[in-house]
Amino acid sequence: MTEEQQKLLDGYTFTKVYMHGLPFNATEDDVRTFLQHCGDIKNIKFVLQEDGRSTGRMIVEFQKIGGAKSALLLNNEVFDSTERYVVVRQWTDNPVHRGKNGQENQPQRASIKKPEGCREVHIRNLSSDVDEKIIRATFEKKCGTIDHVSFIKDKETKKFAGYGYIRFKKTESTDKAVKMTGVQILGKSARINYALASSEKGDNDVKQKPLSKKPEGCKDVYIGGLSSSITQEDVRDLFKDCGEIEEVILSMDNETVRCKGFGHIRFKETESTDKAVEIRGTFFMGRFIKVDYSASKKKKGKNSSSAKGGGKSKSKTDKGAEAEQRKKRKKNKKVKEETNDAK
Repeated sequence: MTEEQQKLLDGYTFTKVYMHGLPFNATEDDVRTFLQHCGDIKNIKFVLQEDGRSTGRMIVEFQKIGGAKSALLLNNEVFDSTERYVVVRQWTDNPVHRGKNGQENQPQRASIKKPEGCREVHIRNLSSDVDEKIIRATFEKKCGTIDHVSFIKDKETKKFAGYGYIRFKKTESTDKAVKMTGVQILGKSARINYALASSEKGDNDVKQKPLSKKPEGCKDVYIGGLSSSITQEDVRDLFKDCGEIEEVILSMDNETVRCKGFGHIRFKETESTDKAVEIRGTFFMGRFIKVDYSASKKKKGKNSSSAKGGGKSKSKTDKGAEAEQRKKRKKNKKVKEETNDAK
């Protein structure tokens, strides 16, 4: 615990905390699970819009002050597996107030300690209409060259979740970007902070294994530790300076249609793999990625998604067959559920 955190807890006398940045589909059970080690919860009040939709904000009241203090230590932690950073702030009688223009002035997320060598920031509270061009126009001139911009989609709805990551060429650029928190982008006040490394989030699986011996004529590399929201385009953009890419294969989950966290890249030239493995350990989309030499894969796994450069990735027949298989799986699952209900 930092000295700053200790001072905050020593002077805290409320049993309530204010939370925001939650997924719109978060339930009371989800919140209770997130706070399960803090203490007994007395009440959870969702802050809703006029039409009854979620704002991603809520007020949580504990039975004892100690519960609220424990919850404050969860500030900036990732909520469940959604990759959203949840803000837990001190309670006030008016946590959300309006400015002169009538718009809500939401509390800003407390700044976190910058991870060593950090070149990526986490940006949230974005409009659904934002795109990469707008992000680059807002930050590149003031902060420095941007290597990559990624937007995260909601796991359930597959729609833009309102946040993403900006990766800069130089670590100094992140300092300038964080100072821009609150900047107006398409009418919304963007909140920006350093992207936490996996080790900062409590994930111990960030150690790189020793690099494997390169197979003769190797043109393939294994990539791991990937964000579940990563796309083939993201991979191509990250490895574009290594050489011409012939194919990107990401292992996908059949149910969520999201990346399982690993895949393979095939380059046109074997020399490209040497440049690719140098990227291992790079912090990308909130994760330290793993890269290693890989033997050529003659056959792809059944749960994979590929994109070949300069040609069609899949024939119409293949796509039709896959669609038919998905329909059969859904039908079998439904029949199984109905059978269990009947029992």
